[in-house]
Amino acid sequence: MSYPDLPAKGPSGDIVGKPRRNTAATRFYLTNEFGLIALIVLFALAFQFATDGFFSPFNLFSLGRIAAVNIMIGLAMMVVVITGGLNLAVGAIGVCAAMTCGYLIEVVGLPWPIAILSAVALGAMLGFINGWTSVRTGLHSFIITLATMSIFFGVMIFLTRAESYRALPPVFAAFGRMKLLGIFSPLLLVSLMAALFLGYLYN
Repeated sequence: MSYPDLPAKGPSGDIVGKPRRNTAATRFYLTNEFGLIALIVLFALAFQFATDGFFSPFNLFSLGRIAAVNIMIGLAMMVVVITGGLNLAVGAIGVCAAMTCGYLIEVVGLPWPIAILSAVALGAMLGFINGWTSVRTGLHSFIITLATMSIFFGVMIFLTRAESYRALPPVFAAFGRMKLLGIFSPLLLVSLMAALFLGYLYN
């Protein structure tokens, strides 16, 4: 008598033909990203129970403002790390772009949209210099960016005399306080960019 409903067994006694449930959700639970998210949630709950004010609107606003910048820097670093390199000049390039934007607005008198686009273009050019130099010389990006980090910082300090630019238009402060759907807008914008970037990367 045969039992067609029972799964067949192989020579070693293992069940043959047993369906494996390897869904996308199961694969996600086994990734490092899920473990990191779980740790963040656990730490947030621990801080809330310890301080009883971690989830206050003011604290969430402050965390969102800080996280927006760190997420953007992390995305820029991740692209280089994925290719096997390391960019130590990310902070120096960011400082050069920020100082250039302030200089163009306060000293040159350019409209803030043009100043922002010019600062972004400068950052892209400095990043291109790092990549081109690393490819042409064959040296590891760690060595190249270690040198350019000092060069970029030094040139910017020399040109600006280490002075800060404070006479910025009110739109900068307004953007820093702006909210969309009750969420800090820079954090929301960076989160959307990160979601699009990671979706493209994993697909």
